[in-house]
Amino acid sequence: MVVAVFAALSLSGCSTFSSRNESLRAAYGSANFSAADALVDGKIADQAGVKVELVRGSKGLDSAIDPLKNDTLLYLLDKGMTRLAQDDPATALRLFRRSRSALDATFQADSAALLKELASLFTDDSVRTYKGADYEQLMVRVMLALSDLVAGGGDAYAYAVQIGEKQEEIIGSPLGEITRDGVDSGYRPREQYRRIALGAYLQGVIREEALERDEAARAYGRALTISGGRSNLYTTALERVNGKLPSETGQGALHVFYFGGRGPYLGETRSNPTDAAIRLAGLAAFLVTGNVALIAQAPLPVPFVLVNDAHVPPLTVSSDGHVGVTETLLDLNSIAREQLNANMPWIMARVLLRRSAKAALATVAGRATERGTKSDGAGLAVSLFMGLVSTATENADTRSWETLPATIQAVRLELRRADGSIR
Repeated sequence: MVVAVFAALSLSGCSTFSSRNESLRAAYGSANFSAADALVDGKIADQAGVKVELVRGSKGLDSAIDPLKNDTLLYLLDKGMTRLAQDDPATALRLFRRSRSALDATFQADSAALLKELASLFTDDSVRTYKGADYEQLMVRVMLALSDLVAGGGDAYAYAVQIGEKQEEIIGSPLGEITRDGVDSGYRPREQYRRIALGAYLQGVIREEALERDEAARAYGRALTISGGRSNLYTTALERVNGKLPSETGQGALHVFYFGGRGPYLGETRSNPTDAAIRLAGLAAFLVTGNVALIAQAPLPVPFVLVNDAHVPPLTVSSDGHVGVTETLLDLNSIAREQLNANMPWIMARVLLRRSAKAALATVAGRATERGTKSDGAGLAVSLFMGLVSTATENADTRSWETLPATIQAVRLELRRADGSIR
């Protein structure tokens, strides 16, 4: 029994996700996209249990590649980015579509997911089914919309609408609520999230192109409201479709979307449990066991957001005397930090619950050893040893989509050729 429990506790002693992907981040961050693509192929093959030749030949799209197996989903998202960076938006679109379906599927708990949730009480969060950070749920739809615009797939408007729909679904969800005797904990981390306006803006761009000015005005108005009225790009767009800034005859609109900088990813740190985390863990423990006893050992292994490029300067775009400067529409660094901070009390609460469960296992193993050896000292030694090992080998869950940009910026220019034809 001691051996079995010790083996279970030791499962969490592996290296973190972020540490295993340093070479991938380095290749992608240095714009060596072909090397990053090859590295991703190897990761997908390893996680999905298929041959790398199959991944390479199908560009990650073969039906034998199960997005929900191990961490395959995260590398399919990376694969979409490497294909888009290598001017293959059609493949990127299909990869993002598969990834979105997989992310949506994780919202529906099944028996396998429940077993992994249970296992995480005895190992760490890295064995849980990866459901994607909330901003990643939005970003896969952003990438679908932009990839579709580049590939000319015809579904960009639908994807842009989905950004807003998913955003409202996430913010309105009851995640984090724990109710005891009719009184909930009052902890709803997603209510703290800021909304992003990019989906509404893309809807406006597409409606304006179709000359549906009223629909475009409504979309641009939503984008401006969500942004708090602080966007020159959104303000100008709304004025344009309302006739205050008419376009010249014969000119065509060029949008440049700039993926600026290397995006955030997760690392591991140690932190003392907060009062909110202890309260949540106590409520959860009481509901499950009727006992609020917890081992509030400190420090706890938790994820934190690592920022590669804190400041990404704008891009200047010029053509035939027309000059424009990109404006930041989405700051992934700040969004990732805000969302992780909002969810940190519940992350800590899970660690506290795990430590209580592991302590209970160590006590059971110690007593079994004591009975088998007729030695109080042996039982105590086993309990202490397993307690120390279980704490020392636990890792934070640092899984994340690591090839996202730090910012998404955009600029719009109206251009014409020297002969008057639309560019």
